[in-house]
Amino acid sequence: MTLTQFPMTTVADLGLLKFDFLGLRYLTIVAEAEKQIKKNDPSFDIKRIPLDDEKTYKLITSKKTDGIFQLESEGMRKLLNQMSPNNIEDIILAIAIYRPGPMDSIPMFLENRSNPDKISYKSEKLKPILDNTSGCIIYQEQVTQICRELAGFTFGRADIIRRAMAKKKSKEMEKERKAFIFGDYDENGNVLVPGAVANGIDEATAGEIFDNIANFASYAFNKAHACAYAMISYRTAYLKTHYPCEYMAALLSSVFGNVEKTAAYMVDAQKIQINVLPPDINESGEKFSVVNHNGSKAIRFGLLGIKNVGLTLITEIMRNRQQYGPYKSFTDFIDRMSYSDLNKRQIESMIRSGTFDSLGLNRSILLSEYDKVIDIYLGRNKNKKSGQMDFFELSGSDDGNSSNYIFPDLPDISLKEKIRMEKESTGIYFSGHPIDDYSEHVAYLNCANISSVFSSFDENSDEHLFKEKQTITIAGFVTSRDNKKTRKDEPMAFIKVEDRYGEIEVIVFPKVLSNTSYMLNIDMPIAVTGEISVSDDNKPKILAKTIVLLSSKFKMPESGPLKQEPIKQQVPQKTDLPSKLYIKVKQLDGHDFQRIMTACEICEGNIPVIFFDDANKKYIKANNVFVNANQTLINLLKDIVGSENVVLK
Repeated sequence: MTLTQFPMTTVADLGLLKFDFLGLRYLTIVAEAEKQIKKNDPSFDIKRIPLDDEKTYKLITSKKTDGIFQLESEGMRKLLNQMSPNNIEDIILAIAIYRPGPMDSIPMFLENRSNPDKISYKSEKLKPILDNTSGCIIYQEQVTQICRELAGFTFGRADIIRRAMAKKKSKEMEKERKAFIFGDYDENGNVLVPGAVANGIDEATAGEIFDNIANFASYAFNKAHACAYAMISYRTAYLKTHYPCEYMAALLSSVFGNVEKTAAYMVDAQKIQINVLPPDINESGEKFSVVNHNGSKAIRFGLLGIKNVGLTLITEIMRNRQQYGPYKSFTDFIDRMSYSDLNKRQIESMIRSGTFDSLGLNRSILLSEYDKVIDIYLGRNKNKKSGQMDFFELSGSDDGNSSNYIFPDLPDISLKEKIRMEKESTGIYFSGHPIDDYSEHVAYLNCANISSVFSSFDENSDEHLFKEKQTITIAGFVTSRDNKKTRKDEPMAFIKVEDRYGEIEVIVFPKVLSNTSYMLNIDMPIAVTGEISVSDDNKPKILAKTIVLLSSKFKMPESGPLKQEPIKQQVPQKTDLPSKLYIKVKQLDGHDFQRIMTACEICEGNIPVIFFDDANKKYIKANNVFVNANQTLINLLKDIVGSENVVLK
């Protein structure tokens, strides 16, 4: 295609028409949802849905607009709840008014909407133009209509004044103000614009009206644009209302690979009783898809989301499944796939994600045997290609189901290990989440989810719940820790905390670290209250103010959850520390002492270290030193100072 590099103003000066083409992922979401729906209802057509569906407007008003185009943000939910929209025009209004500038008129708009009898107009000619927007100028089209109806502007001249107002071109605006009030004439005295005064409006009122529309025009929204957006908003709301499973599957597919967004939408699906199931060898497609599960619809995770699994293998799995039917067993799958380029790493990832759970063997058994099974069937296939037959084929014992491999009887892996594997292989927890054990404590602390923190600083998101420097509380598990030193050579730490929705970096300065270091080790459940800090790359971080350990035995008090405010700093108590590690040293310096400190840094945990200084006969508690007193550390310390000088109690 032919392209130019002219700026938009030059394009307009050349007399060319300028178009803005918006690439909206929600158009793909709607199309994908429609495709899923048509599998069961071929007659469905998104373009023919009714625009007066009561249930859809009920959803829009209910504040449950997660995943609905343009209607997700907290402020928009509040506006819609106050407006109680019942037609498409109301959604157009909401989209146009909920923008920087027009927002200032929201209180007046809502007041006028509730009390239409109190609306007054400076001229009765304004009533038919502003009646649908409760007396407020909201659309650019209203600006041009006022200029036409009150002052007699042509369509072209009215659009010129709209653009001058929008760009705040003061010279042009002053010229047009005069024309609006008194009219405009050509050099021969012919009337170009009659003006408002000629239409029976007094000069002062005409001036006030012009100044009023000038104030609004600088941020008035194009109604055609708002209308197009509103149609997409309504369609997404309709789909979520009547086809929630298909819509959520399409929504999840649109953020495939974005772990934070995927986790957040999965939780939203669960809120409306839709299960998001782990990948399955007989049901999963490339991305998220709708399946029937235990008599109801559910969403199945796609094979493309499994780490190390490529599109080539997925395409072959789906082709073979469609041609020959479901895979009957793990060996049947390996046998049928042995003609393709099987990769053991891919199969291991699929096992760890739960892809083969429905085939009757637990993950523990498959992980112990998969490499042997692959070798057998790849070898068998190689022999067939060379014209050889194996023992099973010669004896006739191969039943065609590839079920002759004898698997050992092994207990399944623990739930904790299972969800860890799922997270590692897909980035998502399916069988549960470690934070579930601490749900009451998290609810009491009124913790924000990490995904919403990131969304608040994403320019492509409609959800902006938090601001920079705002103090919030998050809860989750420590996934990494990086110890650093300040300029004053004081210890500080950078940790990452993960909840069900995502992972965020937390910066812990020396003062906070001095009382909380023992909590900040990998897999420790903590709640952090801190200030949001946004760096140049727009990735928010938390500057920790207070940190507490989460308790799985916590019971919600009758007073209910805390308000979002800093939680009290948790100081190490005897009940938190199961034991102490005593180390007797000849002196608190030297090579041996440095070896001890290095070993303690490597084996960080939650047990405090107490040194006995043999030279001065004093007990000294090591500052910010907490260890995991495993046998490896104890043996190492005994090698350094002698077994009689290391005591754990």
